Amino acid sequence: MPKEETNIHKEAISVISFNPSGSRMVTADIGGTVAVWRGINNICVYKKEGVITHAIFCELNIDSKMKTHNLFFFGGKSGVVSLADDSNHCSDVCKVGGAI
Repeated sequence: MPKEETNIHKEAISVISFNPSGSRMVTADIGGTVAVWRGINNICVYKKEGVITHAIFCELNIDSKMKTHNLFFFGGKSGVVSLADDSNHCSDVCKVGGAI
């Protein structure tokens, strides 16, 4: 029997985004909750202000020897763009003059 997951999203889902390999997914809702999933298992949750409208996975080269694969950007109507990962690290990287 599948494991019953806690209902992470209390509001309507506004974004679903998969990483290129399809092994991870980000969901976000109109209340500002962002969740990272591996299969049906929730890895971590972030809470931001306002509706989240976009999420995109990225690969950043921190230095020539190390690539970081588990990063994604997300943003929404508040105009804040955040960079997050699977390990409960999340930073606001910029704020634009309007909604994203």
